[in-house]
Amino acid sequence: YCKKTPGKPYEKVFERFKHYSSNVKNDSVEKYLNHLSSFSAVKKDINKEYANNISRKTIRGWVSEIAKETKLFIFSNTDFSGHFVYDEEFMSVFEGNVGIKGATLMKKRLYFHLFRDAITNGAIVYLTDSLEKENLEKIWYDFFAHILKLGMNPKTISTDGLSDYSDVIKIVNKRLILEEHIKSEQEIRHSYCAFHYEKNTYENAKECIFSSKFKREELPEYVINQIKELHKFFDVKSIEEARGHLSFLFQQKQTFIEPVQKQIERLNKYFLEYTLHFQYPFLKTTNHAEQYFSNTKPEKIKKGYKTEKGLMRMICNIAVKMMKKDWLKAIGRENDYSAAMYLFTKLVKGMAART
Repeated sequence: YCKKTPGKPYEKVFERFKHYSSNVKNDSVEKYLNHLSSFSAVKKDINKEYANNISRKTIRGWVSEIAKETKLFIFSNTDFSGHFVYDEEFMSVFEGNVGIKGATLMKKRLYFHLFRDAITNGAIVYLTDSLEKENLEKIWYDFFAHILKLGMNPKTISTDGLSDYSDVIKIVNKRLILEEHIKSEQEIRHSYCAFHYEKNTYENAKECIFSSKFKREELPEYVINQIKELHKFFDVKSIEEARGHLSFLFQQKQTFIEPVQKQIERLNKYFLEYTLHFQYPFLKTTNHAEQYFSNTKPEKIKKGYKTEKGLMRMICNIAVKMMKKDWLKAIGRENDYSAAMYLFTKLVKGMAART
């Protein structure tokens, strides 16, 4: 009878039908995602370290290949607290035969939508071609429906100062209740970011005084004092104190410049959104989203990926890397150093036994 084929321990280290070890592949991807440098730079580094001759195209292929696993991980992840921050980033790619010399290409505007958990750092990412209100409603609905399907209960979402967000969450809540995904008492609450409010106040004041929000000149002292008085709203310790300070601001409203007056009115209109951080302090700013974009170097991503598919792959890879310190292990791509050492030990023992 035929003997059973003996196990091959090296298969744990070297991928089947491939002559590169998983370590080489994973290190190449890690190097690229750590610095978002050129593939040529990664090629030079990895070939020097491993004394190999891996091509730039092969490394790019590995980055794309891992994206399938990272996307699956992102949309199956359940590590969420239910408190989210949201932001979007403008991107642009090309449509047409990208990579073919002489091909006619059309530029396409895209938007990267980020939903990031304010506590666990878990993230869900989307890529769309529109920021119209109707599209935002669809993206937000899809996101919250996905979270609910995973068995999680979304509680809050914090955003920058775009007024549409307040309307969007109301429409999404109404639909989720109508379709019986949540009960009326489980409505997702919306919070506006204090940092963006303060930033917008300064920019609007500069627009008023200098006719440009980009002027580097200092605002007049009386304007700065007015803005400081307004921003004391975010220094109080309770909702009752916030109401008291807002009442004081209304009494003094006519003494302020027009942009500050409008900001006072905004505080009044969205009072609940600007005071939700008293209940959930981590919602005071959208720093989690801001840090995400600053750490992932979106400008380099824009330059490095010229197609929608390529851009989405990169966004998924970076999302998992930002979520998990040991992200390669999380998607089942951990370097097999232990398997390599096991194989080495067996070889050494075998040699010793034969001598």
